[in-house]
Amino acid sequence: MVRSRCRSGFGVCFACIWAVLLSCLMFCAAGVETERVFRAEAASSLRRGERLEVRLVPERTGLASFLLRAEFDPEEITGVDVEWEGAMRDAYTRTIEEDGAVVLLCTAESGTFGEGDAVRLRFRTERGTEAERAFVSLELLDAADEDAEPLTDGESYTVEAAFEAGASKACELLWLEPSEGELEPGFSPETHFYTLEVPYDVTALEFETEASDGASVRVNRRNLGAGGSTVDFEITVTAEDGKTREVYTVSATRGEREADPTNTPKPTNTPKPTNTPKPTNTPKPTKTPKPTATPKAGSTGSGDDNGETGNKAPENAAASAGTNDAPEQSETGAGEEKVVYVTREERGGETRMLLANSGSILLVIALLGGLDLAKEWIRRKK
Repeated sequence: MVRSRCRSGFGVCFACIWAVLLSCLMFCAAGVETERVFRAEAASSLRRGERLEVRLVPERTGLASFLLRAEFDPEEITGVDVEWEGAMRDAYTRTIEEDGAVVLLCTAESGTFGEGDAVRLRFRTERGTEAERAFVSLELLDAADEDAEPLTDGESYTVEAAFEAGASKACELLWLEPSEGELEPGFSPETHFYTLEVPYDVTALEFETEASDGASVRVNRRNLGAGGSTVDFEITVTAEDGKTREVYTVSATRGEREADPTNTPKPTNTPKPTNTPKPTNTPKPTKTPKPTATPKAGSTGSGDDNGETGNKAPENAAASAGTNDAPEQSETGAGEEKVVYVTREERGGETRMLLANSGSILLVIALLGGLDLAKEWIRRKK
């Protein structure tokens, strides 16, 4: 009995061991099942025309890359916007949109993703849809760590949100673009404050906007301030219900006016100098005829006893000569000899007696007696 008892006790022990092992396996399997790569967060209800927002947050440590696909009914959801958060914003990402689907690829630049990192998907619902619920199916096609080791064989997520009756409360700005300059940072529906710089020549700004279905947009101003000043443009989005609002602010700075280079005044035209009148020709002075040579003091002639100088010709010299020119000689007292000519000119029956000496100007003879007389005088002189 003891033996049989022993055999019976051995069977009981074996059964207990098997139960414990099975429990451990089930616990481990349950633990693996609960350790998903992502945790999906979404609202449970919304109004037609609003956005169904799904946020995927990494839960599995060591995640370095993943490939995700989301599917939806294109008659109920018209599109999707993707926003990366934390380190995923600096990672290599790619988004491929298809009809009724979107595919996301994300690979960390370095290290792995962790707390604060997430991907946000906003599905735009159709305002006129008659569906009762918005439905999105998410499938994680692949996930790996830094060593490219797989972290999952595949995961799927289902997001459902019921449509509520009544006017939409959606008041999100979906697009914002200024007519001049660039927003800093780049536009995102989640960002409500921006800065903008424009040159001095820009005096006003306009904005191209797009808001949630049924929502309205209003901008508080159009004109910029003075050069160097900053003004705030407030873009207010009001939901369809007329009560819910969101305000986006753009702080715009207008550049200062550039200093104009000093305008160099045009030089005034130098007046042309007035023509100086030509000086009137000063009449040349008439030549003063050379005076008849005066005999030197103290010299006497060899003539009359009355003491007259020897260079004085007798008054009747021309008459006694009987010719036009009769040379006479006289001594000057210093042993010099002087030739004196007596010239007779007949004009109009009047006879004029001219006295000339060898020192007289030939021009006088030419003027008084003509060219022939001058030639004759020269000939006789020779």
